[in-house]
Amino acid sequence: MGKRRPSVATRKLASPHTMIASSPWEPEASDLKRYRHFDGPLKVEEIKSLVRDPIAVARHGFRPLLHFEKEWRRAPKKLPDGTLEKRDKKTRPIRYACRKDSYIYKHYRELLSELYEKRLHELAIDSCVLAYRRIPVSAGAPGCKSNIHFADEAFKVIAKLGKCCAVAIDVSSFFDSLNHARLKERWQQLLGVDRLPDDHFAVFRSITEYKFVDRDEAFVALGYSRMEDGVPRYAIDPQTIPTRLCTPAEYRDKIVSGGLVQRHSGVFGIPQGTPISDVLANLFLIDFDVAMQKYALGRGGVYMRYCDDILLILPGDGRAARAACAHAAREIKEAGAELKINPSKTEVVCFSGKPEKRCYALAIAKGTSRKFRKSPNDGISYLGFRFDGSSVYLRNSTVANLRGKIARTCRAVAHQHINRHPGKDLAWLLSRLPIREVENRFLQVRDFEEAVKDASERGESAFSVMTFWSYVTRAQEVFGERAVGLLRQLRSIDAQIESHLQKDVQRIYK
Repeated sequence: MGKRRPSVATRKLASPHTMIASSPWEPEASDLKRYRHFDGPLKVEEIKSLVRDPIAVARHGFRPLLHFEKEWRRAPKKLPDGTLEKRDKKTRPIRYACRKDSYIYKHYRELLSELYEKRLHELAIDSCVLAYRRIPVSAGAPGCKSNIHFADEAFKVIAKLGKCCAVAIDVSSFFDSLNHARLKERWQQLLGVDRLPDDHFAVFRSITEYKFVDRDEAFVALGYSRMEDGVPRYAIDPQTIPTRLCTPAEYRDKIVSGGLVQRHSGVFGIPQGTPISDVLANLFLIDFDVAMQKYALGRGGVYMRYCDDILLILPGDGRAARAACAHAAREIKEAGAELKINPSKTEVVCFSGKPEKRCYALAIAKGTSRKFRKSPNDGISYLGFRFDGSSVYLRNSTVANLRGKIARTCRAVAHQHINRHPGKDLAWLLSRLPIREVENRFLQVRDFEEAVKDASERGESAFSVMTFWSYVTRAQEVFGERAVGLLRQLRSIDAQIESHLQKDVQRIYK
């Protein structure tokens, strides 16, 4: 990330659309985008010249986003009788901006973020909103909090309260449900103006009336792919596809004139995936956050929101939990008519504060509004972890999703293993399974310190060599004695890797 300079008196007093020397985002070489899109790479000075010129931004012609569907199969759901229910695949639309547009969004995100942080502090809700913010682990210490720290803080509140209830709520299709008029109103309030300045309005219009092009269709139109039985396949070596997908003339002739540009219609919804989407989503719910914080504090509890994941922890039992659910439903409707709570993802867990019967979950009986007790000691799931009042575990679906990723990786590695060694028989291939290659992607990295050093020399972050094992180890350090069982949940993973590789090599070889 580029450098973020500290605030100065001039910036605090100046209009946020005033371009002054202490711009909060200072682009560096590490910010240069290398992904494939309709425009070419820019130099740092070119980026600065563009994003810091309000007139240029106001006149800028934003290009269509590239669109693709991210698809994954959700982990099986455990039913009350102990059996597993296979669930359908889930898809999420991902749309990302070209380089020039991305730099503009990044610059205006930082301008809005500084004002948003100040507003959170004024409203005394800066401890409630967690996602998409740089929150230091501790004053004066390096590093910012992650989902691990936020989960740890929530679980500590539960442990401290003893007898209490926790309500976890999910908002359906959050980014697709943001009302444009209300978002514009929040934007103006943050800037302290009655009308958005021309440059801010250009950014607002581009993010609400956005255009997009399906990435697969673009690749086919430009000759990089071809359709086979309705499925896109690369027509050339994907490594040879240029960073700039096409010339301006090709863009006009094959993309625009080819009818590939689609326009988002309607009065609500912004794309998820642009650099400015996150701060706008947070800004949209600022009144909701104030109302929920007031509700929680008035009952001696805590309110936390991580994007569209809402958590309320309150003293009391199921009655307090039901009242909290009803209040959240009313307030989310007040925040935006299109916003809806997903009842299938709402979790209500009551904690007894007693070691022998620590907690029980409440669920809605089918066909009724009545709540009933369900499976004791399951605990509350939050940000990838589960807490039963005493111990912290990885969420069951997190482990199941990890196993699914390992299985898919093993299939790909098995193919590569066979292709790398043509002419070798099955016995030879099985005796030299690339187990470590898969382990280094998910489990403990061999010679981790050396790997971090090598990454640093390549100009990469230490995060580039971290694995799921590294993540769990870090979580265990944060959670402390309550998380002694985290690594135990991964014990069988190494055996799973070897078993998958053996079966996949045998199947593919035959």
